[in-house]
Amino acid sequence: MKKLLSIFIMIITVGLNAQISDWVLYNYPVLPTNSINSVEVDLTNRVWAGTGIGVAVKMGDTWKKYSTAHGLPSQNQVYAIAFGTDGQAWLACGGGMATTYDTIFTSYTYLNAPIANVKFISVAIASDGTMYCGTLGAGLYSFDGTNWVSYNTGNTSITNDTINGLTFDTSGKLWISTQNGLNVLDGTNWIIYQTGNSGLPYNRISNVTQGPDGSIWVCTDGGGLVKFDGQDWFVFNNVSTGQALINWTTDVVFDENGILWLGTYIGGLYTYNGSIWTQFLPNNCPLPDITVKSVAIDNSGTKWMATPSGLSGYSGGPQGIFDNTVYDRSNFFSPNPASNSITLSSEVGSGQLKIFTLTGKLVMAMDVQNDKSLDISILSTGSYMVTFNTDKNNFSNLLFKN
Repeated sequence: MKKLLSIFIMIITVGLNAQISDWVLYNYPVLPTNSINSVEVDLTNRVWAGTGIGVAVKMGDTWKKYSTAHGLPSQNQVYAIAFGTDGQAWLACGGGMATTYDTIFTSYTYLNAPIANVKFISVAIASDGTMYCGTLGAGLYSFDGTNWVSYNTGNTSITNDTINGLTFDTSGKLWISTQNGLNVLDGTNWIIYQTGNSGLPYNRISNVTQGPDGSIWVCTDGGGLVKFDGQDWFVFNNVSTGQALINWTTDVVFDENGILWLGTYIGGLYTYNGSIWTQFLPNNCPLPDITVKSVAIDNSGTKWMATPSGLSGYSGGPQGIFDNTVYDRSNFFSPNPASNSITLSSEVGSGQLKIFTLTGKLVMAMDVQNDKSLDISILSTGSYMVTFNTDKNNFSNLLFKN
């Protein structure tokens, strides 16, 4: 019998004296492009950034870029990266998989392997070195160095053929994030978790991580973050907490102190120490974008965030937002909370305004020129993310609609 426990917590966004020196941003032309899909750290503490145009590897203070010229599949996008215990790297790419021990890549596509001609978007390595990779619409594959095996809705109990994320836990179970539930492969047995038979609030799963205490943390594409301790399900979202947590979560990792770091779509980066949530946004720290697709932590404790606007590194603590530009509900519009209209600050200039629900749905978009008073009466009561982009600046803040 499922047991759902809602956690009531307070989001605290008041930070300590963060230093700009705690932050670093890498983007084009140091990286192949500003659009970063994934970030991982290998066994030698090198940072790998999967981009829309190949992969970049940080070797000391130098970045090396690799593309189809070095053996990547012809579509050149890198969506996910994983490493075996022997240091072998596997890259999930548009059109296939790529692997390397150094800088020369071997690619597997439909032309030289029994796999579909689709995007490969997730990857994980078993303790015996077997590689598992997930696709956009063609299910799951495994490869032991010789044989490929296909797992899909036609030949297994897997609940969807789009595999957003893959994670092995310490017992060797493979946790599979799909568009229709959380699947677990325990050798040859399948376990299926969906909203109807578990405490999951949403069936679209984006990623899974095992926490320091062995619990499974589940990122959902609309239901927030979920902790599963093997018996009980604990949901962290804007409904269960009564706070403005973003429900569209992308990736979660834990640092050496057990602090949780959570990437989100349009909500920036969150941290959680077991009682306090802190939100990092472009308006309260040097994070370059409100979307964080992937998070990784290197051996020095630096947190690396893959965003659509570059790769960001942060070496500070969980409450390291700037106290002189603390997250402010009326940062570029007022009033907040609001009922029927908001007025933009005269300092923001002209630009494009967008309003999203906390599940990532765009509900309003408009070009703003001279009229700074905007009618929001059509919005339902609740919390929203407001973004405003100009030629020179990007603004983002939460809106509380009465």
